[in-house]
Amino acid sequence: MNKIKYTDIITSNDLIKNALINDEFIGFTEDYLVIHCLISEWKPKRIFEIGTNTGRGCLIMKNASPDSEIITLDIRKCGEMCPQGVVKIVGDSLNYDFSVHYPIDCWFIDGEHTYENANKETLQAIKAGSKYIIYHDADLDGVYNGILDAFGSDPEYDLYQVTNPPYIYSSTGKDVTRIAYAIKK
Repeated sequence: MNKIKYTDIITSNDLIKNALINDEFIGFTEDYLVIHCLISEWKPKRIFEIGTNTGRGCLIMKNASPDSEIITLDIRKCGEMCPQGVVKIVGDSLNYDFSVHYPIDCWFIDGEHTYENANKETLQAIKAGSKYIIYHDADLDGVYNGILDAFGSDPEYDLYQVTNPPYIYSSTGKDVTRIAYAIKK
């Protein structure tokens, strides 16, 4: 996985001036500024999020790209902060039929933080032919290895892990953010 510095993504005040700040947990401000900048730059037509939780991620992505359609999936009913128009689905990502939502331009994978989930969700995103895949909690070994194994030596995608945040906040003690992403060549 290639490494890209936090400051190479958070490049200007213009890019983040309208960003919504997520300060739920230590490091979320930095993680979600990265997500905001990526979504703002890419402007995908359709985003599929795995792991709705409060819906704050949907809110941040919709703010970054107001014209994007967002669909979000969680194992339980949630998403009280999702903005109007977000499609909320209750289901298990390990056996959900994502094809009913194709084409999906961008995935935001932040569900169960296990090897199995990260691996199978990544394989679904690859199968969908998505241009962009963003991961949260990719600093965790199970998630990181699940991502790597799903891509194998796939030459169709470039993989990046965002490093060198303003301070170390990863629970692993690594000098990385929790964000990784893939771009189809």
